[in-house]
Amino acid sequence: MNPESLEEAKVLFSAFERKAKRTPKASVVICPPAVFLGALAKSSKKCALGVQDVDSHPKGAFTGSISARQAESVGAKYSIIGHSDRRAAGDTDEILAQKAAQALDAGLQVIFCVGESERDGNANYLQTIRGQILAALSKIDKKKVRMVTIAYEPVWAIGKDFSTALSPEGIHEMSIYIKKVVAEIFGKSEGLKMKVLYGGSVNSENAEKMVSEGEIDGLFVGRQSLDVDSFSKIIAYANGI
Repeated sequence: MNPESLEEAKVLFSAFERKAKRTPKASVVICPPAVFLGALAKSSKKCALGVQDVDSHPKGAFTGSISARQAESVGAKYSIIGHSDRRAAGDTDEILAQKAAQALDAGLQVIFCVGESERDGNANYLQTIRGQILAALSKIDKKKVRMVTIAYEPVWAIGKDFSTALSPEGIHEMSIYIKKVVAEIFGKSEGLKMKVLYGGSVNSENAEKMVSEGEIDGLFVGRQSLDVDSFSKIIAYANGI
């Protein structure tokens, strides 16, 4: 629920639009609170817009919810599905699979979030990630898999000191693992093409190494997206890779 007003959202979005114009090799997607989508879409030229969540139903008596087609109708091109906040609020793998299907049916690109709450020495967390991916993607038509990007956000690293972020080597390993799981469902070719983002205590100081040394396709940025200077530097790093 940030920023708190449309005025603040416009200031941030305008700054990122200007930066995106100067960094043509970086794809920038901004996912503001849904109430700001329509207004920001009017000035959206370089930055794509996304919605933070959609309902698992296409329409109906679900007061307070937003359907994928409603979000698309006011300018959204992307939808985040399965953010750790939504999982914490009770979204199950089954619900998230339904949400992903709704978003894809509405023509939205899906940023599907996966991540473990803690790590263990036996690497059982890998099965958690695998289960989250299989539950959602196994129900998706192969023709639509290229409309999906997976954002790996380890819950234990979110919103903490930036020193807790996963190392570039660790990010690279998780990217390879995620692509292997996707390959189980859709084959090696589609697995290799799957775009993977990293999110979890990303800032302007560690972003460059994450993208270059972590060999990741992009970053899933949280609180630093509310800081014009920091987020602009992150966009510049992505553009320079």
